[in-house]
Amino acid sequence: MKKILVAYDGREAGQRALEMAARLAVAFDGRVDVVSVVPEGFGAVDGQAEEPAVEHARELVEARSILRRRGIEAGLIEPAGDPAQTIERLADERGYDTIVVGGNRPSRNGHSWSDTVTAHVAANARADVVVARRVLGPDPHGSA
Repeated sequence: MKKILVAYDGREAGQRALEMAARLAVAFDGRVDVVSVVPEGFGAVDGQAEEPAVEHARELVEARSILRRRGIEAGLIEPAGDPAQTIERLADERGYDTIVVGGNRPSRNGHSWSDTVTAHVAANARADVVVARRVLGPDPHGSA
């Protein structure tokens, strides 16, 4: 866990991933880079004032600020492409040993990960994948 790539999108799951990456970086004296992938082929969306690239750039600046408050200087990466495949490719090409993504725990009714990017990265990445998740129902092991 010396070279950590964290996927961040500003949402709750991304914020959990960022927090987990910060904890891992401190615990293992690791380096953190934050990626926010602009999906290919997207322009301004109806009812959305900003281009996705502008929104993703803002998310990266927010992530850097959050990590700086924790004493961590992070690199920022803003590629375009399929989010899951881009995260996996970046991890391979740049030698990350750990990828941190946000996700939701399966609910009581047995549904699997709600986030397809998280599920794809967890199933296909060559690096270790840490999924920072929250409990949607009671934890069968009694912990929160």
